[in-house]
Amino acid sequence: MDWLHWQHADGTPDRTFLATYSIGNVVTFPALGDEPTVPVTIIACVDRNGRSATLKASAEVRGGSLLIALKHMTVSPGRQQEQISREVNVWRSANHPRLQPLLGVLREDFENAGDHLLASPWAANGNMLDYLRNKATACRTALIHQIAEALDYLHSMLEIVHGDVKCVRCLRSPYPGAYITKTGFD
Repeated sequence: MDWLHWQHADGTPDRTFLATYSIGNVVTFPALGDEPTVPVTIIACVDRNGRSATLKASAEVRGGSLLIALKHMTVSPGRQQEQISREVNVWRSANHPRLQPLLGVLREDFENAGDHLLASPWAANGNMLDYLRNKATACRTALIHQIAEALDYLHSMLEIVHGDVKCVRCLRSPYPGAYITKTGFD
């Protein structure tokens, strides 16, 4: 898979875009496959905390729309840069059906502090906490088992510890099952 490189549709630098994102802003990035670029429109800012924000966006791919999540982070120089660089490298190498895939990175140069944007598929059914609140009959044992499969993969195959597993980082997929997101940096 090629990693997507982002650029604002009007050619302005990514830092300007990230500092001023709003509903309707459009980002373009090289597509996977035969399309040269794919427009991505920001729909809403769904979560904001500390140095990060999660944006809901729509990507126009192969004649249809694909909802994606954009994680916007402001990174300080030093230890935080190193942590995010490690996290992204692990997330890129992960390949398991119970782990949310990383679709792209706005700035691949994690040596420089500043703004970064990570793209992943949108979790249409929300996080596990919201799902369980709204669906009292959910089979909790099966969901826990599915999350454990992802953690086992991280521990045994990648030899890493997630370090921040909680219900809001466990997502409910549109098809039966659950998966975890590897964005443990906020």
